[in-house]
This record gives sequence, structure tokens and C-alpha cells, in this order.
Amino acid sequence: MPNPSFARSFLTRARRPLFRNIAPGLVLPPADAAEFMAAQPFTRLSRPHHAIPPLCLFPAAEWEPRFNLMASSNPFCNDFRATSADSAVPSQVGAGVYSQSVERNAGHDYAEEGFWLLLPFNFESNWDAVDGARKSDGSLIARERLTDLFQHGYKPFGGDYYRPQRLERLFDGWRKLIEQNVCTVGPQGVQGNFDTFKEARTARWKDYVIPPTW
Repeated sequence: MPNPSFARSFLTRARRPLFRNIAPGLVLPPADAAEFMAAQPFTRLSRPHHAIPPLCLFPAAEWEPRFNLMASSNPFCNDFRATSADSAVPSQVGAGVYSQSVERNAGHDYAEEGFWLLLPFNFESNWDAVDGARKSDGSLIARERLTDLFQHGYKPFGGDYYRPQRLERLFDGWRKLIEQNVCTVGPQGVQGNFDTFKEARTARWKDYVIPPTW
């Protein structure tokens, strides 16, 4: 894990909760450092020193499907995208919440504190739909975008479209789901599985949008 980096700082400084389930279908990462690193699909890839790999911060529960890492569904920078049939980048990874990958020397508007929620399904949105999963700007999530739930969309006051939402905003969104009784809490933490997020396709889509702060 690169040092310094946002992911390292977050994982080494955040207090570990006493419960296991952090959100529907998502669990805390392994507490053991060696076990945590063994579960990371991108850190073992060869990469230049300026490329910061995405880390799985909150993996999917063991019963959840895996994520197909296709060109259209891969939100990460070029060092972590398959460019040929014999690429070392895996075609499948565990679903879950990943940190943003960053090319520190590229000059792009990246943010290491960003996140992507990799879900093993799309949202089947039609562009003329009244209901359907949406981003913060109110736009529908495209069918091929499996990672856009809880993301920005268009940012009228600046910021590139590919810059992801900050991780702290995701925590705010999850807290809202509990406070508004959309999600329930049991002895092991937040109850439910990934099917909970499919409600974003329905008339309840507003529950799964992080309000813009601009």
C-alpha cells in the first residue's frame, strides 16, 4: 500500500467498529494486515511509482456476486485497465467500495479521497424514465455504468466529470439510509444485501442520491 496515500491514512487511523456489516451487502475489511493485502486485486500488479492503485475498502459479503471488470464498467485509471487479451488486470474482482486510483503525475483532477461502489448489476435506466437510479445532478445512471451509484454527475462549478464523490459523503448517505429507516440495523450491523441498492431503480431513487453541496 503506497505511503503516503489517502487509503493508508484512512485504514490506519479510522477506529474499527464493533459490528461487521457496514452497509447492505458490504462488510468491514480484514483486520489483519496480511489478510487485507492478500485480498487486494490491484496492489500486486506491476505499475509505475506514481500510479496509486485502488484498494477495496469495504468488500462485498462472501455470498454476493463478483464484479465483471469490463472496459465500460472499469472506473480506474489506465494502469488498472485491461488493454489487451493477455493483460494482468483481472477480468473479475470482488464487488465493494474501492478507493480512487490516481496517476499523481498526470495533472488530472483526480482525488485520492474519492470512492467507487462496484455493484454486480446495472440499473436498466431508460432516458425518458420518470423513476430510475440517478446521480447527484439528477441525471439517470447509464445502463453500462455499474459504478455510478452515489456519484456526482455534472458539476457546474468545476471539477472533471470523472472525479468521484468523496468517501465521507458516502458515509453521510449511508447514515441517512439508517436515520430514515430505509435500512435496518441488527446485532452484526446494517442488515440486507445488494438487492437493497436495486431500489434505486424505483420510485425510491431519491434515497440513493447524495445531495450536491455546490
